[in-house]
Amino acid sequence: MAIGVAYQKELFCYPWLEPQFIVHVLSKENQKYIESIREHGGTVIIPVSNEKHIKEIADQIIYLKKPTLNIF
Repeated sequence: MAIGVAYQKELFCYPWLEPQFIVHVLSKENQKYIESIREHGGTVIIPVSNEKHIKEIADQIIYLKKPTLNIF
C-alpha cells in the first residue's frame, strides 16, 4: 500500500489470500491507509469469499458469478 501511495496510484487491489490475510488487511493500521486512499479519491478492491469480512467498511459489494467448467 505504501508503494502505491508513494506513486500516487488511484487503484489498490489486494491479492486473494483469505481467510488469514484478510485479518491483516483490515487491521487498525491498514484501515488508516485505506481511509486515506479513499479520501484522496483512490479505490481499494478487497476480494473476499464472504461479504461478512468487509460488510462494515465497504462502500459497495460486487458479486461475481462462479465459473463453470465445460467438459466435452
